[in-house]
Amino acid sequence: MSPNPRTCVGCRRKDVRKNLVRIAARDSAAEVDEQATIPGRGAWIHPDPGCLNRANRAHAFERALRAQNLDMTKIGLWLESIVSRDVHDGASQEAKKAGRNPMGTR
Repeated sequence: MSPNPRTCVGCRRKDVRKNLVRIAARDSAAEVDEQATIPGRGAWIHPDPGCLNRANRAHAFERALRAQNLDMTKIGLWLESIVSRDVHDGASQEAKKAGRNPMGTR
């Protein structure tokens, strides 16, 4: 583990920074800060639906960012894009592993 691990606000496990994504508050909305450059407090989370659900139920972002009534819309959209990209990539990888041509041509 790196000398400066971060803690996921969802599952509460420590992990290296490259496996987590920073969330920051800007104008009463939570935003994904992939470059980790937005000034101010940040919360770290795994890009996983389970971690996001746990963090939302426990109001972990509001507590970590010291902000009330955060708009989580952008975080939900970001996570949906991550999940759909993983599902799509996994399906194409599975077709390649099976030795099939995804287009069905010879």
